[in-house]
Amino acid sequence: MTVYMLGTIPFTLLNDVVHQVTDTMKFRFQGHEVTIHSSEVFGTADGLAIKLHLRGDVRAAVFLNGTVGFDTVKQKLVIDNFAFDLSSEQSLLHAASWLAHDVIIERIKPYLSLPLDSTFSVIPNLITRAIEKDKIGEKIDIRFSDFSVNIYQHLITTENIQIILTATGKADVGLQKKVFEKTKRVQ
Repeated sequence: MTVYMLGTIPFTLLNDVVHQVTDTMKFRFQGHEVTIHSSEVFGTADGLAIKLHLRGDVRAAVFLNGTVGFDTVKQKLVIDNFAFDLSSEQSLLHAASWLAHDVIIERIKPYLSLPLDSTFSVIPNLITRAIEKDKIGEKIDIRFSDFSVNIYQHLITTENIQIILTATGKADVGLQKKVFEKTKRVQ
């Protein structure tokens, strides 16, 4: 059995998580100190972007452009393959940009993954409940085994990340007694 499901991760949720982490981060490089003043995650035509406003010895907007991937072993949605872009009038930042590049990415990267294993574990129950709500649910019992979930495709929009999941596994279907009972005709 294979089932396809659509899930969405709104950028408002991602931004709440990223804000909690980044808005207190400080970096030191080449004798300078920089704090992340604010951050924003959003979709672009090329993938995903994170805008970081830096304050302190250097004032700049830093853009991290990344892609969405899936770690099948840890069952996590991850943002990786970063490219780095700067928007600043300060020449100091340009000189120190590549040193800060790795530091910023390494500090933020652990927070740019979303564990999905707990979400995946409830999918068999969701399928069972959907069947039970339908009339066929009165006639069959269903049990799942060897169940696995993976990301089939994803789409990044301006509002969210949309994910199509594939759930595959074995399903045992049993008929309930009602199926075998004869219905009496009312005359």
